Amino acid sequence: MKFEWGLREEILALSHFWWMPILAFLIGGLIGWGVSYLLPANYRAESGMSVAYNGDAIYRNPDDYKNWNLEQLDSLAFAPDVLQKTLNRLRQVDGYWSNISKKNLQKMLTLSWRNTGAWRMTARSDTKEHAAQAAQTWTDAFFETYQQASQAASELFILHQRLSALDNIRAVNLWRNSELLGIQQALESWKSAAENKDATQVLDTSSRWQLMSQVSRAAGFDPAWQSLLQSIPDPQAALSEYFPWLEKVTQSLNGELETLKTQYESLEKDRAESGQKYPKTLEQSRGLSATVIMAKAGDSTPEVAALRTPNQWALVGGLLGVLVWIFVGILRISLRLRK
Repeated sequence: MKFEWGLREEILALSHFWWMPILAFLIGGLIGWGVSYLLPANYRAESGMSVAYNGDAIYRNPDDYKNWNLEQLDSLAFAPDVLQKTLNRLRQVDGYWSNISKKNLQKMLTLSWRNTGAWRMTARSDTKEHAAQAAQTWTDAFFETYQQASQAASELFILHQRLSALDNIRAVNLWRNSELLGIQQALESWKSAAENKDATQVLDTSSRWQLMSQVSRAAGFDPAWQSLLQSIPDPQAALSEYFPWLEKVTQSLNGELETLKTQYESLEKDRAESGQKYPKTLEQSRGLSATVIMAKAGDSTPEVAALRTPNQWALVGGLLGVLVWIFVGILRISLRLRK
């Protein structure tokens, strides 16, 4: 006789055995609860950090720049020296960490973040004490390293600004020096031409304006130069009267050129000293920017929680028990259909 399966009949039959899935759940729960005591429990300790970003600086792609800075901060948390510092301190606290390598320690640590704001530094271990020790020590080592790098990043920013300012001053210095040398050459040519003329004659208007033009270029807005420019001989003065005045102009030119030379040497020395500090400070900054600010959030004591509690094991075991009961029921129906 061939067996014919019907959904109504199966539901009616199951209604008489309602206690079976409950029993399967209870048995599975007891098994799961028992397994929780056979397997070592894992614990997670979490410590919080607060990260902020100063968005006042103007960049072409501010979001990309911010994300790059946050990724640099993330990389710093797992830097070899930070992990080694963490492991050294842990070994001083508990002998358990003597058998833990730096690579194994890194596998125990996790840094969770989405953006600025709250960052979570978590550590997993088989005991509450070890999880809390790892989270606390890692957070402290990371924060100390960040503070050192952040200070260097601020110094690097100041150095960068100083070098830029020195370059600008240097450019102005060179431009002014070049201009004065050109004026000095032009005045010497004017004087050589004037010495071949009659010193008693009145200077023609064209030559006088040529002379005034060169001295005006040198004068600029300098009050001392303006005073010298205003003391030029009258238009009706003889050519010989211009030579003493021109000598004063030459002395002023030479004085300013000497001042520019001294200033340039000082600029080059200052620039060289700042330039020598730049590579070392850049290395100490660890790629961080002064625009990213990190601080410990709230209480520094890590929060410890069990990852798999006996209740969770019991719930999972109960659900698996019900699934096994359902699977057995489907298997029985399948066997009956084949008869």
